[in-house]
Amino acid sequence: MQHIVIVGNGMVGHRLTEELHARDPHLKITVLSEERHVAYDRVQLSHYFDEPRPDLSLTTHATYQGRGVSWLHGKALSADRAAKTVTTETQTLAYDVLVLATGSFPFVPPLVNSTAPGAFVYRTLDDLDAMTAAGVLGTNTPDV
Repeated sequence: MQHIVIVGNGMVGHRLTEELHARDPHLKITVLSEERHVAYDRVQLSHYFDEPRPDLSLTTHATYQGRGVSWLHGKALSADRAAKTVTTETQTLAYDVLVLATGSFPFVPPLVNSTAPGAFVYRTLDDLDAMTAAGVLGTNTPDV
């Protein structure tokens, strides 16, 4: 059975997972996600603060399990194309096909104190949770 490893579980990685499963439900698919959340709709990220809070998820762990898709939380550290392996912090995964669907990395201008506490990037659910925890955003934030 062919094993496909997809590095990245954003909207593109998730859509590829759906398409591969639709074409061949017997494929062995492993999704490696640096984020702790399964795929969600980043386009709607600003609605994360709406009341009631919408579910931005594009899938669930149960849906992936039901389709035989293995979802792993972790960061791909290296890929050995000759050996056909991907190494994470905790394991090495063998693959037949490797897809890098890693999206983008936010550009932060080289401003003084851009990495200081209280400076945030607005790109992921974890970023928004950090902003909320710091009191920057939340349900009591007035409309602007």
